[in-house]
Amino acid sequence: GKELYINSGKSSGVRVGDKFVVERITKKLTDPNTGEVLGIRKKQLGMLEITGAEEKLAYGNYSPVEMEAPERGDRVVELEPQQEKP
Repeated sequence: GKELYINSGKSSGVRVGDKFVVERITKKLTDPNTGEVLGIRKKQLGMLEITGAEEKLAYGNYSPVEMEAPERGDRVVELEPQQEKP
């Protein structure tokens, strides 16, 4: 994979081993009268596993699921740890 940096780090609770989905907002659906955002459409670009975290930034190995490369402004969403079933 490729190394990717994010603008969250230890001060935001990001730790080595955390996993994130990298996504891009492709469309904002807004109310034509009020401008209120009613919903968004997103596309998953890849996965990021954190290998290093500093106070205000973190970095890790990026594994793409799309041909499009991540760009400044794309979002990362932390994956919830998988719960063990009893």
